[in-house]
Amino acid sequence: MRLQGRLSDWDDKRGFGYIIPNGGGERAWMHISAWQGRGSRPANGDQLTYQVKTNPKGRPTAEAVKPARSTARPRNSVHKGQPGKGSQAWRILIGLFVLSAQVSVGALSLLPWWLVGAALALSALTWAAYGLDKRAAQQDQRRTPEATLQLLGLLGGWPGALIAQGQFRHKTAKFRFQAQFWVCVVVNVLAVLAGPALLQRFAPG
Repeated sequence: MRLQGRLSDWDDKRGFGYIIPNGGGERAWMHISAWQGRGSRPANGDQLTYQVKTNPKGRPTAEAVKPARSTARPRNSVHKGQPGKGSQAWRILIGLFVLSAQVSVGALSLLPWWLVGAALALSALTWAAYGLDKRAAQQDQRRTPEATLQLLGLLGGWPGALIAQGQFRHKTAKFRFQAQFWVCVVVNVLAVLAGPALLQRFAPG
């Protein structure tokens, strides 16, 4: 039986991704070797038809993958609809800007260096967590829970998360994840802005 679903977390260089079934259910891992679309390559968001088999690890794997008729692309538009490398550059730029601002704040002694260092370390940890999760997705290995990634962002690692999202092209196509991520960013920024005033207000004496 053939199923239809949407391609997600596709890495065109490595030829890995997942197909999320339209009717609900467990997503299937896809390798480019299973692709049967003539004159084209798959891209994130494409509607595909496929068959499912279980790999030796007991996980569903897509086979005989073809583009659904509504999303089949002609030969001269192989990458049409696939975001270009520059489309996520704004995430990297914002992340680098915030990290630079944090370093400047420390250099001007507006905040203790230990606090600035902790913020930078948290961003580095978050960046690494995204990178490891991206690799795990490509190799069909155990993933980092999304709640962990969001918690790291909420605690202050969101600049590193932005850089990782843009660099690794990871989690950018998942609307729900992005909505939660930006809520975490807003909450963290508000906490940072309101923190000094609250400490001063409730400080003894």
